[in-house]
Amino acid sequence: MKPTLKINLNKIYDNAKIVKDTLDKYNVDITSVTKLHCCNPVIVDTLMQAGIKKFGDSRIDNLKNIKDIDAEKWLIRLPSISEAEEVVKYSDISLNSEYDTVKALNEEAKIQNKVHDILLMFDVGDLREGYFDKKDIVDSAKRIKNLTNIRLRGVATNLTCYGGVLPDENNLTNLVKVNELLEAELNTNLDIVSGGNSTSYTMFREDNPVKGVTNIRIGDTILFGRDCTYRSHIEGMNKDAFIIKAEIIEIKEKPSIPIGRRGFSALNSKPEFVDEGIRKRAILSVGKQDIDMDMFPLDNDTKILGGSSDHLIIDITDSKKDYKVGDTFELYMYYTATLRAFTSKYVVKEFI
Repeated sequence: MKPTLKINLNKIYDNAKIVKDTLDKYNVDITSVTKLHCCNPVIVDTLMQAGIKKFGDSRIDNLKNIKDIDAEKWLIRLPSISEAEEVVKYSDISLNSEYDTVKALNEEAKIQNKVHDILLMFDVGDLREGYFDKKDIVDSAKRIKNLTNIRLRGVATNLTCYGGVLPDENNLTNLVKVNELLEAELNTNLDIVSGGNSTSYTMFREDNPVKGVTNIRIGDTILFGRDCTYRSHIEGMNKDAFIIKAEIIEIKEKPSIPIGRRGFSALNSKPEFVDEGIRKRAILSVGKQDIDMDMFPLDNDTKILGGSSDHLIIDITDSKKDYKVGDTFELYMYYTATLRAFTSKYVVKEFI
């Protein structure tokens, strides 16, 4: 049996409805971030049934998967000039911070006889992408206004991903004020203020909205029912929409500490071990090429010991189940493990 990723669509739907209903109270819409599941059309359809109509991905190849779906498609990673043709062809909105890139998108939009929408990224402190100086973003916006096939829709920011800076009233209000500044300088209405990602949802969930934010780009919270600010499960939401199952290919009793002079493991880590005596271990037919260790077993009496590129080692000593070679073993998956499983061609995807 090949390793299989089980995807529970009902649980994803329920999570999406909770998030959407919460944000609807504040007239904030959602761009569902799809990069974890590579913009899978089945999951996108489930999210659309929950009322979500905008989808954002960091890779054009993923957006191609939903090119025939009637929804607004966002490219949420800064475009490369070299991919301008595909950006215009497969996305309705892209997030930008360089005038030369926007100019290339404009030229391509002319060729395709389209008007391409953009948001300008403004860095409010996390120090990843975006303009950092208000004068710079105003000067760039004024030049962009003269481009015939580009429509500036507003501003966006990213938080938490690089610097770990959390969204708060100060930094998101700063973003809103940048949008207002651009409206005044350009004498136009800009209708989108995209105030970050899943960490920004916490503020609205705690009834602490930032006036002027009109959009949040959310992936993790919808897919895993997780409050990304506190890294904790949100009561009433599903955290187990993704489960991986793999076949047991060996069961042996072995010492808990490797024997001999030790250096680095195969994937450049230097693991530490605790002496727990002889333990019963199961090896599964899946490894770090397909998954990350960001998981935990459904069987609470077992634990992950570690793995290599092709193997996952589980301590089954204390389990009440009598596992045999050939049995399947299941684990709940979190973000990075699920991300890797979706991109692995060796993992079967099974929708429930």
